[in-house]
Amino acid sequence: MSLIEKLTPEQEALIPVYREKWRAIALSTERIDREKAAEAVKVAYTAFGFEEPDIIFCDSPYAAFSEIFLDRIDQLRRKFDF
Repeated sequence: MSLIEKLTPEQEALIPVYREKWRAIALSTERIDREKAAEAVKVAYTAFGFEEPDIIFCDSPYAAFSEIFLDRIDQLRRKFDF
C-alpha cells in the first residue's frame, strides 16, 4: 500500500474550497432530514452486525437531557412510589 507523499498543485488549490465546504456543514443550523438520518444510523448498525438502536431526536441539548434522564427519573419514582 502506497502513501501519498505530496499533493498535486490542483489538489493543493482545492484545499480552501473543501475546508470552506466542511466548515459550512459543521456550522450549519439547518434542520436535518430526520428520516434520512435515522436510516443512515440503521444502515451503519446493521453493516456492523449491531442491533438497531432506538433513535430519539430532540431540538436542544436540554430537551435531550429531559427526554432521556428526567423522564426516566419520573418512571423510577412512579415504580418505587417515592
